Amino acid sequence: MRRMRIAALAAAVLALAGCKTTVNSEIAVSELQGGQSKELPGDLYVEVASCNDFEDSRKPSKTLLDVQQKIPGVFPTAVYKECFRQKMDSYAHFSMPLFLDLDKDGKLGSEQTINVISNDTAMLGLAVPDALQKQIASAKKDALGSLDLSVLVKVTNDTKEEFRFVVGAAYIDDHPVTDRVLVAPAGASFVVRLSDVAVDAAVAGQNPAVLKVAPPKS
Repeated sequence: MRRMRIAALAAAVLALAGCKTTVNSEIAVSELQGGQSKELPGDLYVEVASCNDFEDSRKPSKTLLDVQQKIPGVFPTAVYKECFRQKMDSYAHFSMPLFLDLDKDGKLGSEQTINVISNDTAMLGLAVPDALQKQIASAKKDALGSLDLSVLVKVTNDTKEEFRFVVGAAYIDDHPVTDRVLVAPAGASFVVRLSDVAVDAAVAGQNPAVLKVAPPKS
């Protein structure tokens, strides 16, 4: 009986093994430069083997049911929305807000979800609360370290001036950038994808600064 319980647990854990898990959100430059701390709309996409059961396409697949059950245990604010197929891959889509923390009190604005931080040292940083760190680390450990977490943030320069910023280490519109000053014209948008190191640092509680304030023009 014990072996059966262990086998069942292993099967449930492996349902999440190898899942590509992506967190998406959007933010405006004006929001980073001032205003009030607030919740940001966000999405969580988890790759699944299939949306539908192999034998009966009217039923959800076992992997989808497993993901629907387990993801809220890792990300408590995630709410399942749909499952869809894109090209050759299938994804479970959850809504999951992030929190924009503009306070400079040294405390996170939310203890329930990922925090986007903007302060004197970071124009755009990432922080993961302790409870969420433990849940993500536990999921990675249980899934044999193969929970592949990515974070993408679309930044739109909604000001009337160019936006100058320093990239610590990230992908900007899928191009790797390290310690460089970039400029976004007024009205332009770009997508920041955190490097694996930055994501791992955030999950480890190190609050990496992804974008920094650019020095004045010489």
